[in-house]
Amino acid sequence: MRGAEPAGDGVEDYSDEKTGLPVRSLYGETQKPTPEMLVDLDTLVFDIQDIGTRYYTYIWTLFYSMEAAAENDKRFLVLDRPNPLGTGAEGFVLEPELSSFVGLKEIPQRHGLAVGELAQLFNAESLDGAVDLEVIAMSGYDPETPPLDALPWVLPSPNIPTSGTAIVYAGTGLLEALNVSEGRGRSENLEDITQIATLSNDAQAAALDSGGVPLLISTDEERGVVYRLPAPATPLPGAMALGATGSRTHARSAGKIVGAELRAVGIHQGFAPVVDVNIEAQNPVIGVRSFGADPHAVARLGAAQITGMQGVNCSAAATHLSGHGDTAVDSRVGLPVIDHTREQIDELDLPPFVTAIEQDVDGIMTAHIVVPALDDSGRPATLSAPILTGLLREELGYEGVIVTDSLAMDGVRTMFSDDRVPVEAILAGADQMLMPPDLAVAIAGVRDAVAGDEITEERIDASVRRILAQNVKRGLFEQTQVDAEAAEAEIGTQRSRRAAQRMAEDAITLLTDDGGLLPPASGASVLVTGVPAQAKLDVAASALAEQGFETSSLLLDLLDASTIAQAAEAASGVDAVVVHASSSGFITPPEQVELVAALIDTGTPVVGVSLRNPYGVVHLGDVAASIAAYGDSDAGLTALAGVLSGALRIRGRLPVPIPTADGTGEAFPLGHGL
Repeated sequence: MRGAEPAGDGVEDYSDEKTGLPVRSLYGETQKPTPEMLVDLDTLVFDIQDIGTRYYTYIWTLFYSMEAAAENDKRFLVLDRPNPLGTGAEGFVLEPELSSFVGLKEIPQRHGLAVGELAQLFNAESLDGAVDLEVIAMSGYDPETPPLDALPWVLPSPNIPTSGTAIVYAGTGLLEALNVSEGRGRSENLEDITQIATLSNDAQAAALDSGGVPLLISTDEERGVVYRLPAPATPLPGAMALGATGSRTHARSAGKIVGAELRAVGIHQGFAPVVDVNIEAQNPVIGVRSFGADPHAVARLGAAQITGMQGVNCSAAATHLSGHGDTAVDSRVGLPVIDHTREQIDELDLPPFVTAIEQDVDGIMTAHIVVPALDDSGRPATLSAPILTGLLREELGYEGVIVTDSLAMDGVRTMFSDDRVPVEAILAGADQMLMPPDLAVAIAGVRDAVAGDEITEERIDASVRRILAQNVKRGLFEQTQVDAEAAEAEIGTQRSRRAAQRMAEDAITLLTDDGGLLPPASGASVLVTGVPAQAKLDVAASALAEQGFETSSLLLDLLDASTIAQAAEAASGVDAVVVHASSSGFITPPEQVELVAALIDTGTPVVGVSLRNPYGVVHLGDVAASIAAYGDSDAGLTALAGVLSGALRIRGRLPVPIPTADGTGEAFPLGHGL
């Protein structure tokens, strides 16, 4: 039995396509399994992992299903899973004694019971033991191990997806509905431009109606591979593409477009630009989010993007202090160590931040990285007073807002518990604590630290003043509401799309053309294949057709021997093949390498296109030509067609050097481009 829509929306029964099994809906009028649903069944199995985060969907579905099993004499199995929240409760709790007890009515927003514990509680307290209940434990799960450390994949979802359901949680529900208080860093609750603007307006109204101050609403909005606004938001190239253009005009324009579109929907700060200097090709988390490997070029382009964003009254935030560009460890799942000397830090990592400060950037985001040359305690920069206060405040003279990167990331949670991490961040010098994994735990930890005089009220006041000053600077005390109905007309305008197209055209970089293939003869037949999606292949094929080629596209959902053979057969009948490859790291996935090898073996000339990091050129074999596009936006794919046809002059230059495949040397230098 399944529900996949917001509470109250009807979901029709259907048959599962793969198994043919009936799927019964418990949404709409039928919230409890009926006798007709259970007539041919011996057992009900309940398998939901984040029972601690939902009110209607999970808690009540569990109770109603158990009640139906008892009434219809059915066995009831619960597949137990750890509750990601651990112990205790979060949020508004109606009765103090409910902090560790979940009743059938006064249920706290989120609680610490595992699904098996909750089932046993319901059976004992509410169903008089009438359920033939068996709880099956998860193999390898140790209840003594904090679930978030042991099993990061059970992170809960935001518990209220719409403002319509916010009323069940007095006081905090609306913010939960907007993902403001939980701050998961995802955009599942963002449906369309009008809805986002309406949510922003509702949040501001709730804040002011409760006697508070205007909210500073922020989001990750770099463009390229990191964005939150849905279509028709302008599909801008990312930072590395801008780096390939070398154009401050393009960087400023990109910042202006992002800032204006965010403000149109009531968002006042974008966590951009990324000013990490990406000198490590193995970097798993920065890559094309960086302008490149030259610190001075990164500084110039970062400053230009800040000027663009803040010029339209949207706060920018330079990320990630003190530089996340030289690491092969992802701070979302580990704690990187940057072994630069102080001299290297001054030369490579800090110039973009110094320039951002000179540009009066509103915010600087910290990194969850250890930098022994700046702080030998082993603390990540986010929790380091020598870095945030000593370096950033005192040495560099920064007076704006310091915001942490997500406190739900593993890199910041290795030394302290979730109630201590925000305390340590504040003591280090941070002003805003972004996305704690458990908001109530974080607030309680800070409150206890203030009550115990570990954090002074004066220290809290200093951060509040900086945040309020940013609000004043961006006009939030003058106007908080936006025109939700008119917002979409301000997003993705023709002017913005033309600007994005020019950026993409100037970014395309020709790395090799050993076969002298480019441009192919007019009217040549061209197959477009590879990754990542049919829609992208179709855009590329259509753009090539507009340039006079006879084109076809072949999507390979699963790269295996069969589909690779299918692609090779298709390649044998055309004049040229354009194959899209994509990798977020240095190594191109082996199945993509195998595909390109099979295409080359057909004898048809192959153009290899790297749609993300540009390093594929050293992994894809002896292709006739190799191109770096730095992204798969429609603007980039259209520009690619212009380059392949010879209609566009190739201007892009590598903003990063490319190592040899084995990493022992340099295959292409910084600035290379044919």
